[in-house]
Amino acid sequence: MIKHYKENGVEPRVHGNTKKLPKNALEYKDTKAVVDFILNFATLHAIQLPGRTPKHLVSDVQLLPTDMNKATVYAQYKASMDAEPAGKIVSLRTFQRLWKVWCPSEGCGVQVNYLIDEAHSTGKGSNVVISLMHDYLENHSLGETNLHLHADNCASQNKNNQMLWYLMWRCLTQRNQSIRLSFLAGHIKFSLDGGFGLIKRKYRLTKVDCVQDIMDIVNSSSAMNVGKLGSENGPTQVPTYDWTKYLSQCFSRIKGIKSSHHFHFDGTGVIRISKRTLRLRK
Repeated sequence: MIKHYKENGVEPRVHGNTKKLPKNALEYKDTKAVVDFILNFATLHAIQLPGRTPKHLVSDVQLLPTDMNKATVYAQYKASMDAEPAGKIVSLRTFQRLWKVWCPSEGCGVQVNYLIDEAHSTGKGSNVVISLMHDYLENHSLGETNLHLHADNCASQNKNNQMLWYLMWRCLTQRNQSIRLSFLAGHIKFSLDGGFGLIKRKYRLTKVDCVQDIMDIVNSSSAMNVGKLGSENGPTQVPTYDWTKYLSQCFSRIKGIKSSHHFHFDGTGVIRISKRTLRLRK
């Protein structure tokens, strides 16, 4: 410091490496190649977060399928770069760091809330659940061809023959090329509960006289919440079909559903079932 003072006077000291990039620094094109790969991979394979993550502020986080991790994604990235060299191949640690910084999550971030008046209610059975799912996939989805769904183990609503028949019907009618359905243990808290919490917060501070007021609360509670209203005047926005009667004419009942956790559907008409994700049986 004395030497610096004698040579430069009262001036702040500047480190010798200031404004100099380290030798192992990535160029912009190499960073962009990694980010583009992760974004494309997320478009094809990412799934919506099935439950809450403690201390996580983002409600629309997406996860990898249960049979993948960041190392397997990196292996595919490296293989693609080896096949068509287009720049520097980053290490696994750098790949994970870029993923965390630039691609923390992907998703449309929209939650559709179906608001049904008591006069239109038809219960909570499988026919209602399938009818609501059918309306969402037909009118609000992103046109995905390969679908991966998560659900809890509620037998009356989700884990039953009617739901499996419906998903196979979607593949056979070419609405989807393939569908994977994975059940989670217990009655868990879904990420959608975050959207419901925002609605409840707005509801406590708002006067409500009719279903339309509820609709206004949902739409104004946050940018992620979108309401779909069953009109009080009589017209039905979402028809409820008797899927059980219709699909039972085309499909056979499946035994041992409750003990299985993963189901895979495609256009072959065969359902692959497994208690573990990597051991599928027909």
